Amino acid sequence: VPVVVTSVSRTVWVASYVIDIAVDRDNSLLYVSYAGYCVYRLASNGVSAQVIAGSSTTSGTADGVGGAARFNYLYGLTCDTASNVAYISDYGNKRIRTLDLTNNNVATLAGSSYGTKDGIGVLAQFSGPSGIVHYTFSIDGMVLFVADTANNRIRRIVVASATVTTVAQIYACYNLCISRDGSSLFVGSLYTVVRINTSTAIMTLAGVAYSTGSTDGVGSSARFNGARGIALNGDETALIVTDYNNKLVRRIELSTNTVSTIAGATATTGLVDGPGLAARFYNPFGGKWYCNTTSLLCGLLIADYGNGAIRFVAVEEYYTPTTSAQSTPAPPTPAPPALCGLVDGPGLSARFYNPWGGKWYCNTTSLLCGLLIADYGNGAIRFVAVEEYYTPTTSAQSTPAPPTPAPPALCTNADCHNHAISWSGTVGACSCTCDPTWTDGTCSTSNVCTNSDCSGNAASVSGNRPSCTCTCPAEWIGNACETSNVCTNADCYGHATTVSGNRPNCMCTCAPEWTGTSCVASNVCTDDPDCNNHATSVSGNRPSCTCACPPEWVGSACETSNVCTNSADCSSHATSFSGNRPSCTCNCPSEWVGS
Repeated sequence: VPVVVTSVSRTVWVASYVIDIAVDRDNSLLYVSYAGYCVYRLASNGVSAQVIAGSSTTSGTADGVGGAARFNYLYGLTCDTASNVAYISDYGNKRIRTLDLTNNNVATLAGSSYGTKDGIGVLAQFSGPSGIVHYTFSIDGMVLFVADTANNRIRRIVVASATVTTVAQIYACYNLCISRDGSSLFVGSLYTVVRINTSTAIMTLAGVAYSTGSTDGVGSSARFNGARGIALNGDETALIVTDYNNKLVRRIELSTNTVSTIAGATATTGLVDGPGLAARFYNPFGGKWYCNTTSLLCGLLIADYGNGAIRFVAVEEYYTPTTSAQSTPAPPTPAPPALCGLVDGPGLSARFYNPWGGKWYCNTTSLLCGLLIADYGNGAIRFVAVEEYYTPTTSAQSTPAPPTPAPPALCTNADCHNHAISWSGTVGACSCTCDPTWTDGTCSTSNVCTNSDCSGNAASVSGNRPSCTCTCPAEWIGNACETSNVCTNADCYGHATTVSGNRPNCMCTCAPEWTGTSCVASNVCTDDPDCNNHATSVSGNRPSCTCACPPEWVGSACETSNVCTNSADCSSHATSFSGNRPSCTCNCPSEWVGS
């Protein structure tokens, strides 16, 4: 069928920056949003949404039921409809969480801290879990595959034991899907789309590492710029992929690895429904294959991040089991909620989002009259032209309506440099609500953190101002890498001749008169203990001490007494003796003579 894009929901106040979506056992649409720390369930009218777990304003790590649970930037969502359990990638908390949809109880399955370590439960580490997909194997039972984006790894989690292992390394991996037989895992990354088979062999299907672009083509001749949402079509002959930075939806034929663009226009933002290449997106993120049993159309449900919208890209017919055109039909999926959107054009092809107030209006420039409408849900002012405006000189209207001045031109996203999530006002006085990656009144200044936000000293930088994350090299510390961590002589108490290393691992080469790892201990020779407290003077540094001994002590450390004794120096016969060797004086009794 022709590719057609429609909007399922655009709910600015709760769905801004919608990142991923899933359908639960009750056929309700669930989604997670970068702007809120929670999981939403979309109402059947496609307009309102309910927070079923977490908080829209408060982050944290707590497990618990419903609003008692806390998350910190959710990036991935998948739902096991058999057990009615959702599995969630909690990017900010470096954890994988479970959500029991029967009672909305949230629990931590694996992870607790930043790192790459495999392990069981909270002993395992993640650095940025994003996309997540589930599959039930005959031996291990329920298994999750997670794109650990910041670690450039694909992780495997056996749910029953919470055992986490690493199965592959793929640079800047984001989202993933798995074949019905579980034999092939498909992964979208910044530059490429790859397949991982059961032996963990990796094959690049399309794109080239470290080369961005939007070129269609076969295999390595094609280019991507952020392949994110990814899903197999009904008969698993093709992949449908969202190309985030190119604002496109791409199709890859698995028989030839041929890439084609089926929806959107390269680097052109907007919220426009309609035929594939006429449609517009604003950074499409996560995606799930979906079959609408009412319209009998199947395609990709997309989290349109920048528009805060959920979109449906229909690509093929849905065949029921009684239809011969498809021998193995995809399982039926419920119809999406009623469509809404912001689409201009001929009357019945236009879309509104809860039109509210209206006034009759005649435009004397276009010579058209009709209804000016306050389009409540879209935050837009629309004009529905229904008849011509006749001037007083025109005979077709005997009593013309007084001319009405043309309204000032309304602002569009182009007035916000195509970087706004919403806008209002008239040209010259536009009010732009910028995407987090842009700032100032017209969204013309990048708000993405750079090394200058890290004092020019970071090894890597992520986030948007004012919440920059600086990864400092060993020689710098501080939130903005603003403090030198290089060892100085102060770390050696000012006693070193040379210093090297970074704190706390300083290497001090001590001056001869100092010793110890930090040169904190004096190495200068002293009478006590180096000369046994017997020297008249001491010089030098240990171990080369020079002791000047008094006459009564001898030895290199004045350790030996030199005082004359009766036994040693007077043959034990003296009545008295005095002096120091070799000048002893022995006073002999009458029966003994000699010196």
